[in-house]
Amino acid sequence: MHYAGSRNSVEHGLPLLEVYCLSINCFAAARPHLTADSDNVALVLKRLALSCFELLLSVPENEIPYEAWVQFYRSVQVAHDALLEYGSADLQALLQITGEGGAWSNPVLSALLTGHPTNIEEVEAYIALEGEGFMEMRVKHLEKMGEVAKAVVLAKSCAECHLVSNQTTFRQTYVSLLCHLLPGEEAIMEVCRYPGWTVRMCWILHAVWRQRGRKTQPSSCAPPS
Repeated sequence: MHYAGSRNSVEHGLPLLEVYCLSINCFAAARPHLTADSDNVALVLKRLALSCFELLLSVPENEIPYEAWVQFYRSVQVAHDALLEYGSADLQALLQITGEGGAWSNPVLSALLTGHPTNIEEVEAYIALEGEGFMEMRVKHLEKMGEVAKAVVLAKSCAECHLVSNQTTFRQTYVSLLCHLLPGEEAIMEVCRYPGWTVRMCWILHAVWRQRGRKTQPSSCAPPS
């Protein structure tokens, strides 16, 4: 893991995948000897899953040989089955992603990001399965890659999902991204469409505009004097 943390994921995609594959296998093998009372055990597994997912987001799918992908999928599957015996489902989302063939291959996600019709229940079930950590990483990755419009769509979906415990964080992210995507008046008009969002989100918009050094802001979003 120390080796993985010191390497660039784009330049060392395949070696890193092999490292994570080995790490998952080792953790699953060691799990019977670890105490169930320690929060560190669950934390290590969560961080390992997030690191694997970050790699899958960063490395183009066509740069990973089929044999290596199959090996990684099988390792995750075996580890997931073994860890379920201890009540841990932290590899469930990673297992689904690898089974689908890549980080962006899920049909519900693909439809959502390309503007195709989606079923709300399917979208919420998908978000709940991957979890808030994976969703936050997806939004940040899309923004980093210049796909702000797609990041806005995903952040908005998470903010509206009743299965997400930290909706406020996604609302703040949504509003912040919206400021980069739309002119000021259009951004506040978009936020005003959602009951219960307006007052708090207007303050967030005001803060974002101040951070970006804007001298003016939409009159409808000005904070009270």
